[in-house]
Amino acid sequence: MPLSYLVSPLPSEQKNLQAKARAAMYREEVCVRIELLRRLGHSADHALHRCLVNLEEEFRGSPPVKAAEVRKLVKSTYGR
Repeated sequence: MPLSYLVSPLPSEQKNLQAKARAAMYREEVCVRIELLRRLGHSADHALHRCLVNLEEEFRGSPPVKAAEVRKLVKSTYGR
């Protein structure tokens, strides 16, 4: 049984803020990967496939960045 002073439950607002910050961090990481693949001369299809596979391998089922959002990020990066 854990000691009561070792367990400090977070308020729900704090959990929501942390979840949003975590999702933004992963979104930024995907943007950086897409930009790197573009600079290395890879096609948009390759970048999309690579990012989707990386997210699936890292998160096994429920990635924080959805496939539709990755498609939008690839389109906006390669559309420049």
